[in-house]
Amino acid sequence: MKTIALTFIIILTVVLTTAAFSQEKLPDITQPELQAHVKYLSSEELQGRKSGEPGNEQAAKYIEQEFKSYGLQPKGSNGYMQEFDFISAAEIGEMNSLSMKVMSSQLDFKLNEDFRPLGFTIDTSVSASLVFV
Repeated sequence: MKTIALTFIIILTVVLTTAAFSQEKLPDITQPELQAHVKYLSSEELQGRKSGEPGNEQAAKYIEQEFKSYGLQPKGSNGYMQEFDFISAAEIGEMNSLSMKVMSSQLDFKLNEDFRPLGFTIDTSVSASLVFV
């Protein structure tokens, strides 16, 4: 039994040390290289990189080329580019409102002038006391 355990430990040690030393060292990335990437990705040429816009597509292709140049392997079924659902806008309904009761006064805010609901906000009503901190 001791022979089997000793053999297992020796094999495990050889396998683990071989795997650790067989990896190639990746090249270091320098500060000027990082700054060049940030400068390009934030440049006017990419027009803000808004989702679905040409600047965004151009930035994605640039990043894909950089991944390839570093030897990074893509995961998933579609290479470096993965499909996902994205909601870019929310339709604001007629019933959206915001009002506040302060003592005996009612303050009603105007939609798109005083407030604008976000696409991820919920339909709710809140009643609470004002707290001074």
